[in-house]
Amino acid sequence: MKKLIALTVLVCCHTLSADTPNGGLKARDDQYRLQASDELQLSYRYSPEYDQSVTVRPDGYGDIKLIGAIKLAGLTLDEAKAALLAGLNTRLNNPEITLTLVSFVHP
Repeated sequence: MKKLIALTVLVCCHTLSADTPNGGLKARDDQYRLQASDELQLSYRYSPEYDQSVTVRPDGYGDIKLIGAIKLAGLTLDEAKAALLAGLNTRLNNPEITLTLVSFVHP
C-alpha cells in the first residue's frame, strides 16, 4: 500500500512539472492591460491644477486636458504613462506624473 501511494505521488509530481516550464514553477502572469471602462487618476507633481480622472472610452481612448484623446486600451500602466509623458512633453517642461489605476473591469 505504501508503495502504491508513493508511486501515485511520484506520478502526480512528474505530471505537474512536465506541464510547466522551469521545473514545475509557474511563470509570472502578464501585467494588466487597460481596457474600456477602466478608470485612472492622473496627477501632476508640479501642476496639480491639471490633475484629473480619466475613463477609458469604449473605443480605447482617454481624454487628457492638455493633449486631447490618446489611445490607452491594450497598454500596461507603465506603457500608458510613457505615452502620456510623450504627449505632455510638448506642452509642459519635464512633467512628472503619477498614473494610478482606480477601477478596472472585473472578470
